[in-house]
Amino acid sequence: MSLSVRGWLALSALCLLGGLAAKAEEAPAQPASPEATVSRLLEYFRGSAVGRYRGGNLGELLAPGSEQTQLRQWYSYLAAYALVAAGRAPETQITGDTAKVVVPAQPLTVMLKQIEGKWLMDLPATLAAMPEATQNTMKAQQCMGALWRLASAVRQYADKHEGALPSAETWRDDLAEALGGAEAMRSVRCPLASPGVSGFAMNEALSGKSLKSIDRPEATVLFFESDREGPNPCGGEEALAAPRHEGGNYYVMANLQVRYNQAPPSFTYVQKAPPPVNAGGPPPQ
Repeated sequence: MSLSVRGWLALSALCLLGGLAAKAEEAPAQPASPEATVSRLLEYFRGSAVGRYRGGNLGELLAPGSEQTQLRQWYSYLAAYALVAAGRAPETQITGDTAKVVVPAQPLTVMLKQIEGKWLMDLPATLAAMPEATQNTMKAQQCMGALWRLASAVRQYADKHEGALPSAETWRDDLAEALGGAEAMRSVRCPLASPGVSGFAMNEALSGKSLKSIDRPEATVLFFESDREGPNPCGGEEALAAPRHEGGNYYVMANLQVRYNQAPPSFTYVQKAPPPVNAGGPPPQ
C-alpha cells in the first residue's frame, strides 16, 4: 500500500493510541461532548492515513480561525508525539527467560471550544499546549521543509534558464512561479522568524551565477536564515540571523541540499577553475 507523507505521519502517531476503530461508513452525528470530538478527530487521522475514513470533513470538527499551516503543524505534532511517546519509564516484567515491556505513552492534549452547542477543536490553542521540546522540534522541521521547497524551486528555475540562479534582487519573484504563485511563496518561511519577514535571504555573491560555475557548491551558502526585511532579502554573512535552532541555523547550499550548521559556512563565491586546454589529449611536447 502506498501512503502519502501526511498519511505516514498520521498513521505512525495513531498506532500508539490503539483501539480507535474508524467504522465510519456513514457520517456520524455531531459529537456532543469534548471526549466525543477528540475521538472523532483521532478516527479522522487514523482513517485518512489508510484512505478509508468516511466520517465527514475535518473542518466540521475545527473551530473557526484554523489555518492550513496550523493543520500541517498538527500532523507534525502527531508524528513527533509518536517519537517521544516513550518519554516515561517502561514497566518490565521478567518471568524466567521471557520478558514483557510496557511502554506508557505521554498524554496527548487537545484544546476545544464550545460554539453553538458543538465542541470543536481549537487548533491554535492545541498547538500552544504542546510540550516545549516538541514545539522546538516541529519548528525546526518546518524551517527545514521550507528551505527544501526553495531548493526545489531553484532547481526548476535553473533548468529553464540554462543553469543560472535568479538575481538576488528579484529571487522571491523569480521563484514564486515554481512554488505555485505569490501566496505559496509567502508560506515559505521559518516559524521563528521575526513578524512580517520570511526569515530567509539569498547570498548576494551568487546572484545570477551559473550553478556549474561554483567551486565546492556543497560548502557554499545559497540561502540562509535572516531577519533582513524587504521584498527580496539578500546579503552576506552580516545578514545572518542569530541562531534559531539549538545554537545553529539551516542553509540551502549551492548544491541545492539543506544543511544545519552551528558555525556559518562560506558565503564567498569561488569560480570553478576551467579544465586544462589539453584535458584528455596528449601531454604538451
